[in-house]
Amino acid sequence: PKAFSTHWDVLEEMGVDYVYMSRRNALDICVCYVRDCILGGPEIGYPVFGNNGTKTDLCFKRRKSGEKIQAFFKEGEAKKCLKRVRQKTKRKAQVFLGKASRRNQDTSSMFYHDLFAFEYTPDEKIFQDSFLAWKSLIAPLVEQVNGTIILDILRPAQNTLPPLASHRDVIYNFEQVEKELMEDESLQEFIRY
Repeated sequence: PKAFSTHWDVLEEMGVDYVYMSRRNALDICVCYVRDCILGGPEIGYPVFGNNGTKTDLCFKRRKSGEKIQAFFKEGEAKKCLKRVRQKTKRKAQVFLGKASRRNQDTSSMFYHDLFAFEYTPDEKIFQDSFLAWKSLIAPLVEQVNGTIILDILRPAQNTLPPLASHRDVIYNFEQVEKELMEDESLQEFIRY
């Protein structure tokens, strides 16, 4: 928001509609911080080879390495990271809501997962939820939303990606992190088994 503060007026003059997009699962964000060594990742943990727990400096390069790289969280840091990410997401969403045009107040902030969850499952309810998310994202931009067009675009992509990995598969010291998060009822929902 600070970086955009000088550009809000220009965007508004141009009639640009914008949406703050975030990932729903704060633990996924923290895992990326650690594995990619970005945005405070080194303070909260470090990437390790999944087969033996040896620290690695692959960081962002891990994505093309072919190696199984997991996040190792320092004690208590996963919990702190989740709380910071949640606060930051709420703060940014509020900034965007305050700057949203009248026609997109309802969709000034959205979660990436709501739009793309249908790609990971054959579940029809999840598909319909994603469809509705896309419909609400598009609605402020057009006079009339044609749901058939959205369905025709989304349906071929349904269930085309593997399910999201369990956090047990991406966090080396999963049991420690799970224990820490289970102590705080508001953080339990972020653990994916």
